[in-house]
Amino acid sequence: YGFNTHSLRYAFVTYLAKKGVPTQLIAKITGHKYLDYILHYTQKIQAEDILSNLFSL
Repeated sequence: YGFNTHSLRYAFVTYLAKKGVPTQLIAKITGHKYLDYILHYTQKIQAEDILSNLFSL
């Protein structure tokens, strides 16, 4: 139900990014050629964190 290989990859990249793993290393581990793909994930995480902090005030 809504669970596929892309979901697993997204979850893994998100986990690594939240743990502070450098973007270049995440790209190397996941086989992404371009950092743009990783930046897409990390920017979404940053936006979610900002919203979460706003609502916790």
